[in-house]
Amino acid sequence: MFAAGVALRHEELRATGDKNPSEVLQNVERGERGDVAKDPERAHAYLAEAMMGFTREMERIAELSLMLIIGCVVSAHWREMADWRAVVPALFLLFVARPLSAYLSMAGSWAGRDQKRIMGWVGIRGVGAFYYIVLGIEEAGASLRDLLPIVLNTIVLSVLLHGATAGCALHLYLRRYQKPQSNEAPFSPPDCTKS
Repeated sequence: MFAAGVALRHEELRATGDKNPSEVLQNVERGERGDVAKDPERAHAYLAEAMMGFTREMERIAELSLMLIIGCVVSAHWREMADWRAVVPALFLLFVARPLSAYLSMAGSWAGRDQKRIMGWVGIRGVGAFYYIVLGIEEAGASLRDLLPIVLNTIVLSVLLHGATAGCALHLYLRRYQKPQSNEAPFSPPDCTKS
């Protein structure tokens, strides 16, 4: 599937150059999309756009399912999660280890200090840790079970903190660095200054 996706994207870029599929299809009405799929000049854009839409929907379903599973596990382990021995390491992971690792991993890159900071805050939300802890418990047994409340706290805090503040953090970052084009309205996410 990966190789097919790479090949498809390669062919699409060869046909359109740097144009985004949505740019190729921007003047096409919804009812005419079927005809565009048969047009050799624009069929690649239609296919790419349809596949991206399908992929986004599958990603949302997978994310919803995973959050539902994590919610069920959290409801079964909330007492262990409330213990300070599970809260302190989760806070350390979120506020020290994660930003520091993001900053260090980008040392020598093109990214500036503000970019590293924003990537350290709004980057990957850590849900993958749930897969790893479940696999670890399955393979290693009860010896890793004590890590489960720490991982769950980290995931829950990350989803709440990063999910609630990512839009505002990006808004502040973009407001500082974005220069609007003369005919283009500037990026305007929700106003973060109002409570």
